[in-house]
Amino acid sequence: MKKMTGLVLTMTFASFLSACALNSSTDEKANKETTSAVQTADIKQIKDQVIKASNTGNIPAKALERKDTFIAGMSAPGGVFLPYFYDNGWDGNATSPIFSPLVDLDKNGKPIPILAKSWEISDDQLVYTFHLKDDLKFSNGSPLTADDVAFTLTLLHDPAYDGWGDLATATIKGGKDYTYAHLDYLKKLYSKPVGSGPYKLEKYIPGQEIRYVANKNYYDGPPKVKNFIYKVTTPETTSQLFEAGETDYDRFPAEPESVEQLKELGFANIKVTTANSYSYAYINNTKPYLKDKAVRQALIYGLDRQKITDVTYKGYGTVANVPVSPVSWAYTEDGINKYKYDVKKAKQLLDEAGWKVGKDGIRAKGETKLKISYLTSRNDDDFIPIAKENYKALGIQFNPEVLDFNTLLTKLNKKDYDLAAVSTPMLSDPDDAVADLASTHPDNSAGYSNPKVDKLLEESVSTTDINERKKIYHELYKELSDDPPVILLNYRKVIHANNARISGLNPDNFTGISSSLPNLSIKE
Repeated sequence: MKKMTGLVLTMTFASFLSACALNSSTDEKANKETTSAVQTADIKQIKDQVIKASNTGNIPAKALERKDTFIAGMSAPGGVFLPYFYDNGWDGNATSPIFSPLVDLDKNGKPIPILAKSWEISDDQLVYTFHLKDDLKFSNGSPLTADDVAFTLTLLHDPAYDGWGDLATATIKGGKDYTYAHLDYLKKLYSKPVGSGPYKLEKYIPGQEIRYVANKNYYDGPPKVKNFIYKVTTPETTSQLFEAGETDYDRFPAEPESVEQLKELGFANIKVTTANSYSYAYINNTKPYLKDKAVRQALIYGLDRQKITDVTYKGYGTVANVPVSPVSWAYTEDGINKYKYDVKKAKQLLDEAGWKVGKDGIRAKGETKLKISYLTSRNDDDFIPIAKENYKALGIQFNPEVLDFNTLLTKLNKKDYDLAAVSTPMLSDPDDAVADLASTHPDNSAGYSNPKVDKLLEESVSTTDINERKKIYHELYKELSDDPPVILLNYRKVIHANNARISGLNPDNFTGISSSLPNLSIKE
């Protein structure tokens, strides 16, 4: 089996996604849900769109003063700016201006050359040959060669490496035999990275900002904008800083109020797009009462996912029916059961599975009552009040529990749960969303096992032919629809906005703003 994605600078196989962003709520939201649900029938589904600035004369003076600096907002980084060693996702954003990839992804998620000018794959797809562009250099002026790529391959195979990158599925020849085991020296480079990206790190001020300066040795010439800053913003300060001209770019809550406020500023270019991610709820397939796919199907039929989506996103979200974002080349709903909300169907499935309603209104099979726990780490997820009402109507006792993030992850890893709310990170490849459903995958938190799914998952990463992969994923989605391992919830929109003085900024669903950085300019 072969799995090929991108290679980052001296780094390899970009897009190892391991952490989950958890999405949940508590009973405190019940009153809000009751009020909001009345309005869901009037909610209009928002389409992806670009709204150009209407009055650039409103650009704040503070922004106009910056002739050679672009400032983007981000959440708090952790300060480890070395790929494959950070455990804070925002540090991944912070490394992207510093480290250029050999192969990146275009706006459709398809591979494009960056530091590599070309590559060939052998007929048996076992040998990948990359040709570097001429005269590549690191930001300190030293040459970047094939030895640097080889260095990273050995680094990530080193027994001492305990980061989030995993080359096991790449099955690189000789990888398992590498035994150097000495990586402590790299810790000194966490805050002193040397890369070949468009910018080099100038200064990190914890809790405030990360400063970069243009890399004069960048292969495509230094960026036109000399200085770049990632400024730490919070939900409370994002709008204020953007409106005052303290930042030139940020992401905003996906809701009607955000768009209207940004439009009123006049100087904001606004982009509404579908996120390259989705939300879902894990089902613990190892629990005896959840091994039966009829019960899992009933949990989906009997849940008003449209109401959850409307209440949560107010038109800036749609119900998810396949485990991949609509922006992916692999997306399709052909032949997929969309599990429209159907209480009658859900009750029928539970009846046929032997779960009968008792005098207390709770279904039972023998001495076992159908009680479903639900884990979450947040207090603002509309899933809880709606699921509690829906499942009560089915005769299921629904028991939510709010935990801190680390405790929830521990329970997931131990499979000590029934349902748990999750959202994926940005998906670079369709495999990122489904790989952990393989019965042998070490991170199979759902405890899911399906031989047909295992076979399709292996086939899906055993070829680089996108058309062939697309066919395989279509078959995979049909099987996962029939034998659901999770409850798919929704896709959401994201809102980006930038000051119109910045030209060339086009954040996308696969690389964020990093692919735009080399080509930005500031309008006078």
